[in-house]
Amino acid sequence: MLQRKDKELAQFQPVVVPKPTAVPKEVKTVPNYFAPPRAVCVKEDVFKTLSAEIVAFAGWVRAQTANERGLRDKIIHEISTAVTEVSVDLELKSYGSYATNMCLPSSDVDLVILSRSGKQCEDSARLLELIRGALAKRAWLRLANVIPAASMPVMKVACEFEGAEVKIDVTVHDSRHKGLECVRLVKDCVRAYPQLEPLLLLFKYMIKLAELNDPYTAISIVANY
Repeated sequence: MLQRKDKELAQFQPVVVPKPTAVPKEVKTVPNYFAPPRAVCVKEDVFKTLSAEIVAFAGWVRAQTANERGLRDKIIHEISTAVTEVSVDLELKSYGSYATNMCLPSSDVDLVILSRSGKQCEDSARLLELIRGALAKRAWLRLANVIPAASMPVMKVACEFEGAEVKIDVTVHDSRHKGLECVRLVKDCVRAYPQLEPLLLLFKYMIKLAELNDPYTAISIVANY
């Protein structure tokens, strides 16, 4: 009788479940367009991985623009020569993303004309027309249009120099022109917060891919600043 009860109780003894073997962490290969593919853990170090990718992207942008800087400097020198042909009192300076080194490979170059003696130009559109006439002699010039009706008169220049196409905007400095002041502001901010540079380069590139980098769109104004 006792043996029978022991057999019945044995049916209700707890079953010992073996411990599961260690499951490998979930990994996948994430394509990196700026370095060889590598295995990246999905569940760990997400923010570190994202940060590394942004820094790598910024490095790629800087490498591309560094290759183009020598060519663009030559074009700026050519335009500067044309400006001094109009008047030796005039000089040319760059501002915007090219001056702050925050430009993309496809970015335009922004240039501003200043008076060495500090004189204010009374007719910016007329001065730009004179400079356009001086540029007309250059073989690399493809297009030069003066837009006098803009809030600030601008000359749109398109050129093909040593096989590369470059677009340039030329304006005349006056009391409303804050381009050079913005250059100093951006450089000060980047020195204080180095993380700004890679983040802004990524932001500008995303806006470009979305085709929202037109100067007449509000979001482009945010990107430029």
